[in-house]
Amino acid sequence: MSGAEDYFSGLIRQGYSVQDAVDHTRNYFPEFSLGGSDKSVNPETNSQPSVETIAAAVAQILDKETLDTPDSTGLAREKEMIEEESKISAIVSYSEAIFHMMYERLSERKILISAGVVLGIIILSTIALSIPKTLDPIVGTWMKADGQEFTFSEDSSYFDEMDGDSTWALNGSNLVISTITPRNNANGTTSNVLITQELRIQISDDNLALWMKWDSITVNSDAQETPDDCVLLLKENSITSDSSFGQISNLYSGSKPNWC
Repeated sequence: MSGAEDYFSGLIRQGYSVQDAVDHTRNYFPEFSLGGSDKSVNPETNSQPSVETIAAAVAQILDKETLDTPDSTGLAREKEMIEEESKISAIVSYSEAIFHMMYERLSERKILISAGVVLGIIILSTIALSIPKTLDPIVGTWMKADGQEFTFSEDSSYFDEMDGDSTWALNGSNLVISTITPRNNANGTTSNVLITQELRIQISDDNLALWMKWDSITVNSDAQETPDDCVLLLKENSITSDSSFGQISNLYSGSKPNWC
């Protein structure tokens, strides 16, 4: 890619409109054209526009990973939203550039096909960016037979009837729930303790039933006795005014895992 094209591409990445990017580029490269390289070198040569260069730039935008140090959940989410908006803005600018090239060189069928393919990729990529990421099936509120609720939030926070701040992490069929809760000491002071529950789980194919069984419970690394029970939870939205927990749970009796 020529120096003029490098300069023009850099302006587009910074968010300049196509027309402004062209005007700025021509201040330093008077012969610059969206249609290709400097035509004064060889008037008979009408080289292809750098469609492939634009495609590569778009791919770089889509694949770019943030290398900053970890932030808190709120700041990380805000930063992610800003980065996504920046990506979409840059992609729109590249799309506009391709439209300009198509307009200037309508007579070249080969270039039109090339630009059309790249434009299709850009449109599909933009749509993909606008679709929310698929949530893990465990995310949501689940109910136990006695009415107790268990909530797994998308930000990895966890809520049940236990006091303290809890988080969850899932690795395949292994669920880890970590809770930091205050404890009153014998001398009248209060200190925090870490309760870690490790469970094996299985979720039904329709993501509405969840079986779980404790493998271990530790309090500040000290092992505790674990319940032998295998617990069935149902997704909150699976239970309606016309059905009870018992009625719905019967539908999943044949899907119970062998370890439960």
